[in-house]
Amino acid sequence: MNYRELSQVSGLKYDTVRNYAKVLIDEGLVKAIDESTVSVVKKIPQYTASGFTIKEAAHKAFEDVYRSSGSEEVAVLQKKLSDLEWENESLRSELQESKEVIENLIRKLESLSEEETPATSELVVYRQDVNTTVDAFKKALKSAGQGFAQFIHWLFDTESEKPVEENREE
Repeated sequence: MNYRELSQVSGLKYDTVRNYAKVLIDEGLVKAIDESTVSVVKKIPQYTASGFTIKEAAHKAFEDVYRSSGSEEVAVLQKKLSDLEWENESLRSELQESKEVIENLIRKLESLSEEETPATSELVVYRQDVNTTVDAFKKALKSAGQGFAQFIHWLFDTESEKPVEENREE
């Protein structure tokens, strides 16, 4: 962007824009004149009218423009942080509920004695399946820091069982 374009976009005189741009570049506030410089150049007259020198006005205008955009970014980041904290708390409560379910299952399993039921009973087979599931669940909970959502996906992601083909005699 050249001074003439900056003058037209900002609505200020060419000589004024050239002086402001020179100060902005000399002070190291901008490296080159571009679209982002327009808002800074437009604010400088407000400060010079209040008695600031052009250098002081350039610094204040630059700070105003970039501080306000920075605060918007901070607000967006704070919103994201708040959302993540809420999600984290939600996952913690789900994890706690899962731990309680496991503890209840363990208590129920411990209350069942293998001696009370015959070895061929389906209850013993069920108990062994539940023990295996509980062990897998415990291992998964230990790695919950790596992602509770991944754990839930793993837990409920089962392969469909293939039907047993009957032997046909032809």
